[in-house]
Amino acid sequence: MRIGILGGGQLARMLALAGYPLGFEFVFLCPDPDACAAPLGEHLCAEFNDQAALQDLVEKVDRVTYEFENIPTETVDFLKGKLPVYPSPQALATARDRLHEKNLINKLGIDTAPFMVINSWMSCNKRRQKSACPPFSRPAHRVTMARVSNYCASFQIS
Repeated sequence: MRIGILGGGQLARMLALAGYPLGFEFVFLCPDPDACAAPLGEHLCAEFNDQAALQDLVEKVDRVTYEFENIPTETVDFLKGKLPVYPSPQALATARDRLHEKNLINKLGIDTAPFMVINSWMSCNKRRQKSACPPFSRPAHRVTMARVSNYCASFQIS
C-alpha cells in the first residue's frame, strides 16, 4: 500500500519509519525542497494547493494522511473526493481550532488543563489583573495569537 502524506517534516518521517516494517510505501507532498522525510519515499515538492501535484499524488497513492493540522481545507476537500483521507476532514476542522478541540475533549469527559480564551490584548490585560495567565495553546484559537500569548507569558514569568 502506498500512503500519501501531506507534509514532509519530522512527523511524516516518523510515520514512514514506523510504516516501512509493515510494508508501506510513502509519497510526501511538501513545499520544502529539504523536507526531512523526503529520503524515505517519493517527494512531490509543491505547494499544498498545487492542483497538478495533488492530482499526481492521487494517481500514486491508495490513501492520504497529513502530519499537521494547518493543511488547507481546500486541499483535503479536493483529495477526499478521490481517495480515502484519514483523519477525516471533520477531525481536521476540529484540530485546527484549539478552542473547539479543547471543548470537544472536555465534552467527552476528558479533563484538560485550565484554559481561557484570549481574543485581544485588552482581554489578556483584564485576566492578568485578576491572576497570572494559566497555560495556553498557540494559536489560542484559529487566528494566530502569538503576540498576545507572548504578552501574557511575560507577565506569568516576571
